[in-house]
Amino acid sequence: MKITNENRSLEEKYIELVKEIEEKTTLMDKQLKDKEEGCDKIEKDMGEQMAQQEVEIKAQIEMYKTQTENKRKEEEELSKVHIEYKSRYQEFSKSIKQS
Repeated sequence: MKITNENRSLEEKYIELVKEIEEKTTLMDKQLKDKEEGCDKIEKDMGEQMAQQEVEIKAQIEMYKTQTENKRKEEEELSKVHIEYKSRYQEFSKSIKQS
């Protein structure tokens, strides 16, 4: 009778342990799923941010290219004006010396 009682007690403890293991396994599976979903969301967000930054950087590069081209054109015009005024000044200077 004592052995039977011990067996029942052990069986009950075994059943409790199995239930506890199942509960912890379920909880761990849920936590793992939540972590994976969180990682997936972070990965997706980072991908979107990188794509947005790429678009913005490309736009900035184009803007800088345009500004650089405009500055080159402006410099060419200023150089032409400078040459023209220098030529006029030299002509004016010659005419004053001849007078």
